[in-house]
Amino acid sequence: MTCWAGFAVQLLNNPIELGGEERVATILFSNIRGFTTFCKGLPPKELLKTSNKALSITSDIVESRQRGVDKYNGDAVMALFGALINGDQDTVNAMTALLEITSVLENMESGLSVYVRTTASIVVAGNPGSSNRMNYSVIGDTVNVSVRLEGLMRLYNASNIGREASMDDAPNLPIASSASSALLISPSGFASSNY
Repeated sequence: MTCWAGFAVQLLNNPIELGGEERVATILFSNIRGFTTFCKGLPPKELLKTSNKALSITSDIVESRQRGVDKYNGDAVMALFGALINGDQDTVNAMTALLEITSVLENMESGLSVYVRTTASIVVAGNPGSSNRMNYSVIGDTVNVSVRLEGLMRLYNASNIGREASMDDAPNLPIASSASSALLISPSGFASSNY
C-alpha cells in the first residue's frame, strides 16, 4: 500500500471536524533563500521549471512521511503533521523532513538553498475561507510564529530552525549537520541555543 493509500484509509476512519477544532500539530514551512534575487533575469519557463522542481522535492519528502502539503505560496510550502490525523511520530517526522529537505535542495545543481522551520503546538484546524471558497487548513499563533521564524533564520544565517517544543519531541535527531545549522527557539521567541 502506498503512503497516500494508507493515509486515505486513516482519513476515512477518523472523521474530520470541518467547522473548527483545536488540534496539536507540527507545522513545517519551507521556502527558497534569496528567491527574489534568483528570479531576476530568468526566463519565465526556466523560473517555473526550477521552482517547481524544488516544490516537488519538498512535497515528495513531506508525503513520504505520510503527511500532506497544505498549500503553496510562491516559492513557499506549508505542510501539516498531525492536523488531519494525529500520530505519535508527527514531530519526529516533521523534523526529519526538515533535515532531508535542507540536505536535498542544497545539493541540487541549481545552487538553491532553503529556509525550513517547524513549530509544534495547538492550532485551530478547519475550513477557513469565504462562502464561495474554503479549504482545510490550520490557523493560530503556532502558524504565525512559524511564518515569522524566517526573519530569525536570516539574522542567524540558519538553514533550518525549530522551536523548543519541536526539538523536545524529537530529541534523538541530529539537528545540525555540516551542510546546515539549526537554532533552538524558546517559547518566548528568543534564540536560546545554537546547534
